[in-house]
This record gives sequence, C-alpha cells and structure tokens, in this order.
Amino acid sequence: GRADRTRVYVTGMSNGGMMAHRLAREIPDRIATIAPVVGAVFGDEPPARTPMPAFIVVGATDSVVPPDGGSLQLRALLGRRSAANHDVAPALAQATYWATHNGCGAPVTTETPRATTATWSTCTSGAPVVFHRVAGNGHAWPGGEAGRRGAATPSQAFNATDEMWAFFKTQRRD
Repeated sequence: GRADRTRVYVTGMSNGGMMAHRLAREIPDRIATIAPVVGAVFGDEPPARTPMPAFIVVGATDSVVPPDGGSLQLRALLGRRSAANHDVAPALAQATYWATHNGCGAPVTTETPRATTATWSTCTSGAPVVFHRVAGNGHAWPGGEAGRRGAATPSQAFNATDEMWAFFKTQRRD
C-alpha cells in the first residue's frame, strides 16, 4: 500500500481511547504512537512489550470517566443502567504506565487556564509521554462538537486534534 508504515497513529475517544492503549500493548510493532482521549486504564494492565510514545487527553470535569479514578459512570453516557461499571485508575495512571515502560524520568508539569500538562521527555527509550488534563472539559473531544444531544460540551480553549497532530508529526516508528 501507499501508507507510510512508520507513521501509523492510533487515537480514540472513551472506549476508543482504551482501545488505543490495548493496541499499543498488543501490536506495538505496527504503531508509531497513541493518543487516547477521555479514556482510562484500570491499573491491572500487563506490562508493555515495547516503549510507545503517548499523547493523552482527559477532561478535568469528566462525569463518565472520573479523572480522579473510580467507577465508570456509564449510566450518564448511555442514559440507562449498565452492569458494566468498573473502577478505573486515576487519569494520570495512563501517562505513568507509559512513562514507566518508556524509561522516562520525572515529568515537567505546567498549568495554564486551559489545561494542566505533564510532559515526560527524558526517556531512555526516546518515547515521550504527554498528558493533558483539560479544564472545563467533560466526556468530550476538546475542540470538537458534542456527539449527540445531551452530551458533554467540549472545551473550545484546547483543540485536541491540532495538539495531537503536532505530536504525531514528531513521532515515527523505526
């Protein structure tokens, strides 16, 4: 095919974000980087087989995937009861999972009115990790549109797509 196999990027929102983490663990030889949006890890994931650059975006006011961890609130998302409620780890655990597997040192944290950002750039593997906790953003793609009536309104102060693409352009799988 004509696709550049060294530049395959995986992103997804909510369950799609969780899928990005899983694909990075299961087929890392096919992926250059991941960018989960308002996703989560549970804290019991197996070790990664190889380092993976990661760009992670969460909503500071997410009522479905709580940024401080705890029970997924699928009823808020689906509008009905669900037996699939599971506890998730705090949102930062997504970043620390990859930072640990990527051999990263301590993060540099910055705060702006639009987001709190932690960046792990000193990684022995060369695979950086960036974590954005977007202010005023619930269970939505920051910079996007609400997915349906009644869905969370995304913050327009942070454009996840533009920020993610800037990160993607710096990453290539060897």
